[in-house]
Amino acid sequence: EQRTENPRVTGSIPVLGTETSRHEAFFTWKEMWITKKSRLIVALLLCMLFLPIISLRSKAEEEYDYLEISAEVKSFTETNLSWDRQDADEYIVYRRGKDYNTLKKVATIPGYETGYTVKTKKNKSYMYFIEGKKYGYDKKPVHVYNGDVNFYSGVSPFCFQEYSFAESKVSTKKIDLWIGIANQGMDADSVQIWRRKEGDKKFSKIKTCKLKKLKNGIFTDKSVEPLQTYEYKVRGVKKIGKKKYNGPFSEVMTKSAVRMSGAFKVEGSPDGDEVILKVTADGSNGDLIISPSYIMYNGYTSQTDKSSFYRINGVSLDGTNWISADALNNAAENEAENSESKALTIKRGESFWLRLIKGKPEDYDEDEYPVGSMDLGVDYNRIPSYLSISPYNNTGSTYQDSEAIH
Repeated sequence: EQRTENPRVTGSIPVLGTETSRHEAFFTWKEMWITKKSRLIVALLLCMLFLPIISLRSKAEEEYDYLEISAEVKSFTETNLSWDRQDADEYIVYRRGKDYNTLKKVATIPGYETGYTVKTKKNKSYMYFIEGKKYGYDKKPVHVYNGDVNFYSGVSPFCFQEYSFAESKVSTKKIDLWIGIANQGMDADSVQIWRRKEGDKKFSKIKTCKLKKLKNGIFTDKSVEPLQTYEYKVRGVKKIGKKKYNGPFSEVMTKSAVRMSGAFKVEGSPDGDEVILKVTADGSNGDLIISPSYIMYNGYTSQTDKSSFYRINGVSLDGTNWISADALNNAAENEAENSESKALTIKRGESFWLRLIKGKPEDYDEDEYPVGSMDLGVDYNRIPSYLSISPYNNTGSTYQDSEAIH
């Protein structure tokens, strides 16, 4: 009875045959239908609102880790790729094209695998990219592992160590070569050193060294001629059975049998209203290259009168014809390529002259002009260097610009 008397209050369905009017019953059914429809619409709206958020959250939670891959070249035709086990469902193996950005899918393997063997052609360079994926409930990746590996399907390439061109020792009696191994192919047993004089066409093999006898990767060429410039290249050798196989040649490196640090004699009075200094290269030096635009702001503070400053005003190769201060300034500010502003080469035994003018203390910054010496930016023996000139000691010497080299 209570259910039929006030169906709207209780939310119950009117029972046919009771005192509830047909109109009232129809209205209640209509109201319930609208309520269900409203609920459906609200549910759809909520789905539309939160699905993008869920999608974004899934994307935001996707994590990436570097996959370190090793390549072991077993033979000319087979290489094993390996990595540590990750929490991945599968790995996809790609081979990179020559342009690096092109990827060709090679295989898909299960996530429990930690290696894959690739077939290769003899003496070829290869690049592989491997991507491991962990999938979420929606079959989309939530964790990705990827990495690259390069290898050479032959005897491992050799090279010269990065700073060998500058920092390996040279003299008029010997030249040191710092030799490195790329470790991208089959391990070599020995290394060959090839050499030619600069300007010659043909290289000659001068030595084959067992790797175990190559201490710290340094080979010393003691068969050089004083003051001669040489070009070198190296390659690895591996013996398989009774046959020897050669790796690829390295890039060519140029070294000269000269003084490691250039020495110079400085002549001229270091004080006065105008100073002329003659700088002469030692007979065992390598070539010195001076760019006029790099020296115009250089100078020194007088050693006898700390209030006197001298700045370079001109450069000459004969002491008579000068590259003027205007030309120096033009070269420095506009990098002009006129004949006066081009680099000057000073060979062993040759001289050049510097003209300096005395300035007022307020015209110069004392910190920029050290007492009794000055450093000029130069290239010595093809290496970025500084020429330190001490006019009061009548000496000059070069030292390498380590910042530029590194």
